[in-house]
Amino acid sequence: MPLLELSVSTSVNGKKQLLKDLSAAVTKVSKKPEAYVAVKLEENAAIVFGGDADAPAAIARVSAIGGINSSANAALTAEICASLKQFAGVAPGRVYVVFQDVPAANWGYNSATFG
Repeated sequence: MPLLELSVSTSVNGKKQLLKDLSAAVTKVSKKPEAYVAVKLEENAAIVFGGDADAPAAIARVSAIGGINSSANAALTAEICASLKQFAGVAPGRVYVVFQDVPAANWGYNSATFG
């Protein structure tokens, strides 16, 4: 049920490894089973960050049912930024990470909702 959606303005080297690393990071930080974690990647997205459309940039959105708090958010932000630097060449200062706590009744899975 944690979902990490990434939009990156560049191509990603080692896409599968990036996705696996981030899935493991979400699992570790959220303390939720990896069987419920999903990571989505959009490469070559059109992003203007700080008025600059040329330098690599990324936007990440983390949605989850619970587990959204300042310490978890900080830890996951650090993991996301490090991975994006390594695999996509995006400097941490050009990454926004947005966290959203979703009520269980508003999250569908396997023909039902969690709440």
